[in-house]
Amino acid sequence: MRGFVSILCLFGLLSQDVARSCCAVSSAGIPAINADQTVILLWDKERQTEHFIRKASFRGQGDSVGFLVPSPSRPQLEESGNEAFPYLAQITAPPPS
Repeated sequence: MRGFVSILCLFGLLSQDVARSCCAVSSAGIPAINADQTVILLWDKERQTEHFIRKASFRGQGDSVGFLVPSPSRPQLEESGNEAFPYLAQITAPPPS
């Protein structure tokens, strides 16, 4: 019986379709592609708040592009600058050969 349950669980895992967590959308049903992105995630332990800072570029033929990101509750949105991204690139760059 234990083997049968294991096989059923394995079958259930293998038969699942890929679920995408984010989605780029554009006007008039014209496809849009998330061409590039860099994300910085910061956790503020004191306030129990996650900061999601994102720099992204999109490719598409539409006039405008939107990006849907699921979140567990309504997020507080604010615009941020790009100043942190060059620093991130510097501290995460591989060492010179």
